[in-house]
Amino acid sequence: MGERPASIEERYGRVIALFKNLAREKRYGPIDRMARALNPEFVRVSVYEALRIAVSEGWPLPPQEEVERFLEEAERNLGLAQRVAIIALTAAPVAQAVAQQPAPAAGGGQTGA
Repeated sequence: MGERPASIEERYGRVIALFKNLAREKRYGPIDRMARALNPEFVRVSVYEALRIAVSEGWPLPPQEEVERFLEEAERNLGLAQRVAIIALTAAPVAQAVAQQPAPAAGGGQTGA
């Protein structure tokens, strides 16, 4: 038997880490754009915006070779970009507002007829 193919995380771990940083910081624009990519240009713009934010924030950047490989594969398979966006969202903070809402008053404000 041959070796199993490398996972997305193994091939593009630093690109994914970049988008996870965006999710942790609630900066969803590039992630959302990549998730809805209808053509390779959307992916390129999303990666550019993510890299631009990373530079501004002083975050670590993925190696150029990894970014180039990701863009080349995403041009052939937009599903890859969408999968990276989905994986990135797993790092987003989760709101706890539902658990902290008060329970409704007894009777629900309805009157009998």
